[in-house]
Amino acid sequence: YAIWANSPQDIYVVGKSVVLHSTDKGVTWTRRSLPGKSRHVSIWGTGKTLFVVGVFPDVFLRSDNRGKTWTKITRRLGSGFTGIRGVSKREMYAYGRKGKLSRFLRYRKLLTEAFDEGFDAGQCQRPRKGIDRRVNGRVRQ
Repeated sequence: YAIWANSPQDIYVVGKSVVLHSTDKGVTWTRRSLPGKSRHVSIWGTGKTLFVVGVFPDVFLRSDNRGKTWTKITRRLGSGFTGIRGVSKREMYAYGRKGKLSRFLRYRKLLTEAFDEGFDAGQCQRPRKGIDRRVNGRVRQ
């Protein structure tokens, strides 16, 4: 389960196949179903756009209308993500198992990096020297 707030009034909670949304500081909630039967573990958004990541099975979802409808993001963007964090309206990171971290600008995958063991992907730190960089499927040092 995960929680994300666009503001103190605008709150989202995600769980197994459901998103709860409140626009009144959590006094009342609207329940919306998510496609599939994944255990949804992370949510982040900006404006009307929301992203949800789920596991077992892996899923990456996007909504452009505050969660009313959802679109599965294609496998081309990757799988195995366990969380998402936004840095700005244009930049987002999705992180996951085995140190996987992908950076999205304007919500397109630009860079996937394989980090050393022990990297805490949940904190979305900047890459350290000597880390593999996979750009468009090619590995660069």
